Amino acid sequence: CSSSVPYPSKRFHSMSVTVCRSEHWWRMKFAILFLVIFSSSGNSSPSSGEETPICKLNTQSMNEDEESCASRETISWTHTNDLVDHMINDIQSLIKRAGDDLANPRDYPAHYSAKDGEEFDFIVVGAGSAGSVVANRLTEVEGWKVLLVEAGGNPTKTSEVPGLFGALQNTGIDWQYRAGQEENLFHGYINNSSSWPRGKVLGGSSTINYMNYVRGNPRDYDSWAAAGNEGWSYENVLPYFRKSEDLRAQEVLATKDVGKYHGTGGLLQVESWADANNSLFGFMEGFKRAMEDMGHPFNPDCNGKSQSGFTKMQATLRDGKRCSTAKAFLSSVKDRNNLKVTKHSLVTKILIDKESSTAYGVEFINNEGEVIQVRAKKEVILSAGSINSPQLLMLSGVGPRQHLSDLGLPVIQDLPVGENLQDHPMLLGLVLTFNYSTSTFPKSPVVSMLDFLMNRSSNLAETGSIPYACFINTVKGVDYPDIEMYQIHIDKKDSQSLFSFLNTLNLKQSVVDEFVRINEEAYTVILLTTLLRPHSRGKISLLNSDPKHYPKLSSGYLSDRRDIDTFLRFYDFIHNLIETDALKSMNVQLHELSLPTCKIHKLQSPEYRECSMRHLISTTYHQSGTCKMGPLQDSGAVVDPTLKVRGIK
Repeated sequence: CSSSVPYPSKRFHSMSVTVCRSEHWWRMKFAILFLVIFSSSGNSSPSSGEETPICKLNTQSMNEDEESCASRETISWTHTNDLVDHMINDIQSLIKRAGDDLANPRDYPAHYSAKDGEEFDFIVVGAGSAGSVVANRLTEVEGWKVLLVEAGGNPTKTSEVPGLFGALQNTGIDWQYRAGQEENLFHGYINNSSSWPRGKVLGGSSTINYMNYVRGNPRDYDSWAAAGNEGWSYENVLPYFRKSEDLRAQEVLATKDVGKYHGTGGLLQVESWADANNSLFGFMEGFKRAMEDMGHPFNPDCNGKSQSGFTKMQATLRDGKRCSTAKAFLSSVKDRNNLKVTKHSLVTKILIDKESSTAYGVEFINNEGEVIQVRAKKEVILSAGSINSPQLLMLSGVGPRQHLSDLGLPVIQDLPVGENLQDHPMLLGLVLTFNYSTSTFPKSPVVSMLDFLMNRSSNLAETGSIPYACFINTVKGVDYPDIEMYQIHIDKKDSQSLFSFLNTLNLKQSVVDEFVRINEEAYTVILLTTLLRPHSRGKISLLNSDPKHYPKLSSGYLSDRRDIDTFLRFYDFIHNLIETDALKSMNVQLHELSLPTCKIHKLQSPEYRECSMRHLISTTYHQSGTCKMGPLQDSGAVVDPTLKVRGIK
């Protein structure tokens, strides 16, 4: 609605305010109130006893006509302080409303206390990226009673704010796993271990991750089908991507083939990252031209016809806030009578009948410390993630025979559970600098938060990285990217932003000091380089039979020489990139971090770069493959193409 709003100020007698969406009413009021506060002073404040009309706006009238919207009351100001008190109270109530808009517990299913021996049609273990979807779909059948068991609770307010994603690590909604103590790996990290964040919360890792929406290359899915996994080709899975998606990214919606690759009206909202720092437009245009010169032109949709090129990233966002699978798939069905969600409950075992090899329920420790067993009439569905799922299978007697026997666990089915661990390893160590300085974003966290609450802008509306990425083919003539590169931008001498990023990585002080040294000299662009198709494989194994004890995580990074060679080709690519006219004109410089223990090798030599890789390799939080899918003839498979565990009914 549109309404003329009189201000108690001689500077602003009235103003027409148009509100297009009712959910933005409080943001508009924020703007009005702060405008009044910062524009009204001295003689411009109302005199004692002066009656000043204030327009009261309410959510019910936002979409009505002007007359119904402009409900007015006359307030008599006895003292100037009355006006200030009124505004402060109004601001406080608006801030509270804005805070309530973030991760309101009422947006999620209520906690259900399952009783010992209670029976359900389906039991789903893990309310994460997959479990939330499964529970939603199963409960479409009204006659099916579904129990969803989650070790964590509701998403936090912090998880809603994109710019605070790093603050979610090492908190109660993160399992806080560590991979480490591997030969020739992680020497740049504290205790020679790499943090592996995993979501312990409704939505799982979709509630704590980076939010980038990248489906993967069509050839990845086609290779699954070619290996004998019927129904998993890109053509087979594309309709489900479209069904789940509610695309709001305008530049993608404008592409010619958008209807072939994307959907609207689904539950998972996908937006583009905001171009929050517009002052960097010149640099990004130059980078775009440089990529074009290197044979990687701009691609408006990395989830479309082709993945290759320089692209603006899509993200799982709704109205500028995180859109986890919990928000997308559980909030929408939170009132279904046949959906029960047990929170803060650690599943300790899948109940399997040894004689018939039939799964009939699960055992868990609930939020009050009680051991509860529940039964499933139809199926037990394990969706606890790439670490917890293999751990639970092995604790339940499904896994490598020798490994289980060594720990005194019964062996119901001998399967290679925990093997085949894959990840998209991320490489640090390359930094670009150029002469530039910006103060676009307010430094005050309070101002940043207010700006985010009002406008979904400020540095909190993005993750610290520029919203563009490069999908690179290091092998010429092949349209199948093997590297993804994105950037973290840090203003010159902006130690606060630099430490905010580096602290999420658990780096040793000597490595942090090297980043600081570079940042003291110039505007800094940290390149984050991800290997898209790793050949190396790791492993997850139990350390004992205690379900509360974390398993051993062996990443296996760089154990296959082909992965090292791919990264080395990328080093050559980036050196050629900065020699393009577009980047040379901006005097962009490339730095390879100086690492003391690697100085036995010549800087920029293949040996030095491999040493740097082994020191600074880390995770992109994409662990997978530990319950491998494969056809009957695949001896390394744990589940068949219908995702049923081999040998278990």
